[in-house]
Amino acid sequence: MKSCAYSKTFSLEKKRGLKWFLLLKKRRFNYLCLVCVLGLLTWTSCSSELNVIGEWKDIPVVYALLDPVQDTPTYIRIERVYLPPSQSALEVAQIPDSIYYNPNDIEVLLYEDEILLDTLVWINLNAVGIDREPGIYSSVNYAYSTTAAIQGSSAYRLQINNKVTKKRFSATTQTMSPSNYILTSPSTSLPLKWVNYDILDNTYTLESIQCNWRIPNSSDNAEKVYDLHLDIHYKEYEVDLNVAGEPEIPGTAVCKTLRWTPLSNYLKYEQGGIIRKTLNAESFYRFLARELAPVNSTNTRRCMVDIDIEVVAGDVELAAYIAHRNSMDNLAAGLYPPSPFSNVNGGLGVFSNKRSTSKTGYALSEKSLEYLLLNEFTANLGFKQTQCQC
Repeated sequence: MKSCAYSKTFSLEKKRGLKWFLLLKKRRFNYLCLVCVLGLLTWTSCSSELNVIGEWKDIPVVYALLDPVQDTPTYIRIERVYLPPSQSALEVAQIPDSIYYNPNDIEVLLYEDEILLDTLVWINLNAVGIDREPGIYSSVNYAYSTTAAIQGSSAYRLQINNKVTKKRFSATTQTMSPSNYILTSPSTSLPLKWVNYDILDNTYTLESIQCNWRIPNSSDNAEKVYDLHLDIHYKEYEVDLNVAGEPEIPGTAVCKTLRWTPLSNYLKYEQGGIIRKTLNAESFYRFLARELAPVNSTNTRRCMVDIDIEVVAGDVELAAYIAHRNSMDNLAAGLYPPSPFSNVNGGLGVFSNKRSTSKTGYALSEKSLEYLLLNEFTANLGFKQTQCQC
C-alpha cells in the first residue's frame, strides 16, 4: 500500500502559479495561496481512498507573497503538515484543529533588514471577504495579517516560534527593486495595430504586437517567473432596433473587463536585459470569441474601450518552486517527490515576493476595430466600429 504525507493547505487544490496571485490582487489583497505546493504535497501520489497512519509532526507550511506595491493588508497562510494517527487523511483534512496551529501556541514575526517590523495577527479570512474554495480541506479559513508597509529592495525574514515545542522556523526573501522594471513597448502614444489593410487588394493581414519589458534587479543573475496580462475593457449595452441607427437605450450600458493572459509561469533569466514577447493577433481575436457570447440575434451591442497591459514578476523563490514543480511533473505517476521545494527552514512552502509593472489606456487602431466586425471569430459579437468611453 502506498503512503504519503498530507499537508494542511488552503483550498485552491489543483491550480498553480502567478495567475492565482492576480486573482487575489483583483480584491486588492496581497494574499498568497501558493496552490502549487498543495498539489505537490497532496496530489502527487495519493488517491481519495488512501488511509494513512503516522505520527503528528511539528512542520509548518507557509504561503506568502510580499508585494511592495500594495497598500492593503498582507496575508500569510501558516498551516501544518499532518499524518493522521488512525483515520483517513481526507477526513482529518476537514478538522480545522488538524490543519491549523492553535494561535496561542505560535508567534509569527516579520523582520525587515533584521529589525522587527510587526507581530502578525491571526484572523479569519472569511470575515474579510476571502472565502476558501470548496475542496478536501475545511472551509475554515485562517491566516496571519500585517498592515505594515512592504518596501522594495529590502530583506524580509518570517519567523515562526512554537511556544509549545520551542522550535523556531524561518524563511527569507529580498524584495525586488522598483527602479528598473518598466514596460518599454508598446507605446501608449500609438494605438495597438492588430491588422494591416491593403486598399488595392481589399485584404486584411494579421499583425503581432511586440511587448518588451526590462527585468527587475538587472544585476540579479537568478531566474524569475513572469505573467503577462491584457485587461480588455469594453462596454455592453442594448439598442433600439426599431429606430434607424440603433440608438443606445439609456440605462442599459455596463462596463466590463476581460483578462487575457497570453504568457503564464514564464521562467526567464536575462541579466541586465529586456525580455521580448510577441502577442499574436489571431490569438487576441480568438480569445474574444471564446470568452464572449454571440449577440447577433439580440439587441445587445458592444464597443471597445481600451486595453491595459501588465507584467507581473515573481521572484527567485517562486521561480525555483515552479521549476521544481515542472521537473516533478516529469516523474512517473505514483512517485512521491523525495524533496519537495521549500525555502522555509524546518518547514515547507514558499516565502517570496512579486512586483508588477503596467501601462494603461491603449486604444485600438481603426482597422483593428473594423476587423472585429469582419473576421470569422468575432463577427457575431456585436462590436461597433468605434472606440467608446465608460
